[in-house]
Amino acid sequence: MHALGVAALAAGDLDRAEQWARSLYEQESEVCYLAWHAQEILVAVALARDDRAQAKIHVEQLLAAAEPLRNRRARAAGHLGLARALLLEGDDERAESVTHDALKVLTDNGWRPGVIDALDLVAEVALFTGKHERAVRLIAAAQKERTTLGLVAFPMLRERAERNLASAGAALGDDSLERALQDGARLSVQEAVAYARRGRGEQSRHRQGPVHVSQHGQGVPVARLREARRGQPDRAGPARYPPLAGPPTTLRSHTHLG
Repeated sequence: MHALGVAALAAGDLDRAEQWARSLYEQESEVCYLAWHAQEILVAVALARDDRAQAKIHVEQLLAAAEPLRNRRARAAGHLGLARALLLEGDDERAESVTHDALKVLTDNGWRPGVIDALDLVAEVALFTGKHERAVRLIAAAQKERTTLGLVAFPMLRERAERNLASAGAALGDDSLERALQDGARLSVQEAVAYARRGRGEQSRHRQGPVHVSQHGQGVPVARLREARRGQPDRAGPARYPPLAGPPTTLRSHTHLG
């Protein structure tokens, strides 16, 4: 059922992916390895729908299932999912912190597909905070590394990257966008990680303010996003997460996950 859920994600069929993942979790919730993988799919589905509250619920369930296994990759995957949910809430500072914690674990353990996912998320934080060239370089570096490993991003992630590049391109102009893409494509994965770490915590912001790009391609100023969400109850309840990682985002050419 896990393979069927991943295959549905790869086909862009979110409803079918959710159905398979829920069935797997209901039938195998006592098998921690299968349970966290089921929740990993459900995190990806919720994020593809921009449902931050549901994503955080599934992150918490993923981490609870993985805890008895002391599985650092699962924790890293869960925290990348958490970071995306935090970005949807407008909390770029915490999203950045959680992402970098995950990136360190993934890099230290040589989990390259996860490192690619983390680089994508660092790029999203950069775009969110108005650092467009940085975002483009990291997107290009991640895309190159996926190609090197023979990986293909799930459709929702390809669409997100396209939206992000379009948003950055609108701010940079065609020439600057192309230069940033070329710069990023020249980076090795080690250089991309070092570049991502060098920019951590920078407080520079685009003069017009950072912009959140929704799944419909609409840019919303972050200041307005935060204001709109201020005071709204979080259906996921208080977050109690250890540090780290993210939803299934890449599909191998011949097997389901890297």
